[in-house]
Amino acid sequence: MVCGSLVPGYASTQVACIACSLKLIQFPAVMAASSSGEKRGTDAPALARDRTVRLLKGRDVEDLIAELRSPACTLEALVLEGYHKLTQVTRKRLTIAVGGSKSLKSFKCTGYTSSMIDRDKLWELLKSNEVLESLDIEGHNIFRIKSTSQSLCDMLRENTKLSSLRLPDARWKVSELKELSGVLSRDAATGLQANETLKKLVLFVEDSEQAEVVANMLRTNRTIRELAIHSFWLKSNDIVQILLEALEGNNVLRLLDLSGCYVPEEQEVFDTILNRLQNNPWLHLNLRGTLLSLSLRFSIIQQKLDQNASLFQSWNPSFVKSNGARLFLCGSARAGKCTSHLIQVLCDAKV
Repeated sequence: MVCGSLVPGYASTQVACIACSLKLIQFPAVMAASSSGEKRGTDAPALARDRTVRLLKGRDVEDLIAELRSPACTLEALVLEGYHKLTQVTRKRLTIAVGGSKSLKSFKCTGYTSSMIDRDKLWELLKSNEVLESLDIEGHNIFRIKSTSQSLCDMLRENTKLSSLRLPDARWKVSELKELSGVLSRDAATGLQANETLKKLVLFVEDSEQAEVVANMLRTNRTIRELAIHSFWLKSNDIVQILLEALEGNNVLRLLDLSGCYVPEEQEVFDTILNRLQNNPWLHLNLRGTLLSLSLRFSIIQQKLDQNASLFQSWNPSFVKSNGARLFLCGSARAGKCTSHLIQVLCDAKV
């Protein structure tokens, strides 16, 4: 599944599905403008709008900071590798430049730690950012300091632009995950959801208790369209059962990526998946690389996924053909709603 929405208009940029890393243009650490000694401006050579910078140090960092701060900056996607090798002062200045950038839409950084995020105030700087759409932070202990997870939730409450958040190897405590879930869940009393802009989310889940927290969020969230779960140790069938059963009333999620999980080829798991695909025909499951995907019965799941994909086109309003029809339920209790049962009836009837 390929999505170019993060950096529109650039054929050279390839952004894979949410579970994959951004594949951006490789750019040497020493920037063209600084190595050639030319001044930046209208006569200077254009810099790549999508860039990967490795092992930042010395003049390279200063050039990047200056570029991000410039009103004429056109950099839209940036991958920083080796962030932890920078000095504390340099990291702070670079984080401020990223948070205040008026052009940067996609930012990925490897080598983060909890103390770095806490000291550099990354989440605080992104509260008012109105440009950044995709954030990818890699580091397994970024929530070791409790205030870090609290600051992330505060940022999500106030930021109105960020639509994709990847934390693929961040370890959570159950209490921290519950706080995140609270930001992305609808309040039972008011029906309001603190964050309604996040559409794509990647999380690391360690056990069934954490999976239940994510499931509770899925039961009420009405904005997240793609969810990827990473876990290397979940060898219990419960993870699949918990997450899929939570989607019974969710008609928003379009992709559940379990390719980073242990998904066994047992009958109970197989039946649960088929049942969910029957009731949620709009849902796509990514099981690539799992034990189940290597079994003979996976062909049945793939067949159902393909069938649902064709059915989805038949009732999705954006695919209605000139000889098709739309059903309006004005005045009915079902007005504005679309149930899986109604969808299945319409599909079977070939309306």
